Amino acid sequence: MLHEENIDEPAFDALFRDMALRGTFLVPTMVVTAKPMPLPISAVDIRSLQFGNKLVRRAYELGVKVGAGTDAGAPELCHGWALHAEIALMVNDQGIPAVEAIKAATLVNAELAEISDKAGSVEPGKRADLVVLSANPVDDILNTMKIEQVMLAGRFIDREPK
Repeated sequence: MLHEENIDEPAFDALFRDMALRGTFLVPTMVVTAKPMPLPISAVDIRSLQFGNKLVRRAYELGVKVGAGTDAGAPELCHGWALHAEIALMVNDQGIPAVEAIKAATLVNAELAEISDKAGSVEPGKRADLVVLSANPVDDILNTMKIEQVMLAGRFIDREPK
């Protein structure tokens, strides 16, 4: 992990400007190296996580397409918790607006996977894969964890154990 004292800001700015110009995607996985180390992530107060530098914010500010990754294959990191932690780091640690962090996990990731014509946003003709939340994630990004219902391909998923 790069710490503030090891960062050559002009070099990173040049890199990020070039990435933005070329349409290159940056998919950080901050949760893997966040402090305190989230093992297991479900037992950690996600608000306490810190990445250690502001490079992701700087890339975002310079126009780089920032997606949301998790490295959920890493020990103790499962997909759901790790994604919530990653977008919380984007907002609470990096200072990226909540709406943009949500876009990183949806629309930008769909663009990167080259499926934005059928997923990543709510539009006619696209798959209806949605989560219904009980609170607004723009008010608090951790409200993404307050999932009431899940829709997959236009059908609500039965969340009751069978």
